[in-house]
Amino acid sequence: MAEKEKKGAFRPTRVPQADPETPQQAPAPAAGQARSTLRIRQDHARTSYSNFTLVTSTPEEVMLGFAVSLMPPGPNREIQVDLSERIVMTYTSAKRLAITLSQVIQRYEAAHGVIPLQNAPAAGPEARIPTPEAQA
Repeated sequence: MAEKEKKGAFRPTRVPQADPETPQQAPAPAAGQARSTLRIRQDHARTSYSNFTLVTSTPEEVMLGFAVSLMPPGPNREIQVDLSERIVMTYTSAKRLAITLSQVIQRYEAAHGVIPLQNAPAAGPEARIPTPEAQA
């Protein structure tokens, strides 16, 4: 995964973000509670591209591994990917991430249509999208 963007290279769509120097106000607190300010610095953040994610877990943590796969998934094909990034988080943080990703995808699909998934690996058969061959 390239850390620096090259001229003419793929540039992922960015979700509009607040100016990193502008404090972000939390929703209005209930009566008697203090208000918090969140400052997000992005000057040391790395940007990487991933089209493959490996999710594993222990009773205490969720681990997300990211990689780039040059081969599309297909039947009877062995594909090797080298994980280049790993994020370890608590289940609470993983749940917040899952909720946020779900909201982002729902907004995208509302604006651009349903994102098709074909032969997508999933946690269980209920999450798999059947292929035309499987339906025949």
